[in-house]
Amino acid sequence: MRRRVLCMVLALVMVCLWYVIAEGNNNLVINPSFEADDGSGSPTDWKVDVSAPILIGMNVTDEVAASGDKSLMTIFKAAALGEPKIGVTSMQYVNVEPNKVYKVSFKYQKKDVVAERSRILMLELCKEENGTWERIIYTEPPIMWDHDLSGEWSDQGYRVVMLDSKVSEDHGEWKESWVVIKTTEETSAIALSFAITVWKLYKPGKIYFDDVVITQIQ
Repeated sequence: MRRRVLCMVLALVMVCLWYVIAEGNNNLVINPSFEADDGSGSPTDWKVDVSAPILIGMNVTDEVAASGDKSLMTIFKAAALGEPKIGVTSMQYVNVEPNKVYKVSFKYQKKDVVAERSRILMLELCKEENGTWERIIYTEPPIMWDHDLSGEWSDQGYRVVMLDSKVSEDHGEWKESWVVIKTTEETSAIALSFAITVWKLYKPGKIYFDDVVITQIQ
């Protein structure tokens, strides 16, 4: 009897492991939890653009992590106090199929930062033209189908963005945010950007990102 029960438990564990592995393999994002970096602190397979390093920075860190050992950190420095607007971007082109529905999700955590508001994420549809990615202006119909209620999501007709007007609140805890979009018939990639912008920084601080997922759901 014990042997039978043990076999059933082991079988259940194997099924659960297979499901977790299958789910992970369905993620289209490369280096989704920022475990790998290029040796200088930038995450591999992501393009980081820091326009004003004296004011703001973005790099892989082991300070905190939602899973694994690392996360992506945006740091707002004291020199940025009083600036009306500052920003930094980490972006990846994610290959997708046209006319399909995708769910995009990620986790983020805030520490110390106080500002009027912040842009967190930006999604743009792209098509390949002469070996380069061109942004798609779709206007109508909107591509955003659904989203979580905690994020301030909007479809602007050429991109989907998430804002956080409560960037100064809920520090020290991981939050998960998600959105569902449908690609157009021209789409071959999604430009996924942590296009972090803060307006009126009152106190320096950090925002961490982890567990970025894009999966096809329809």
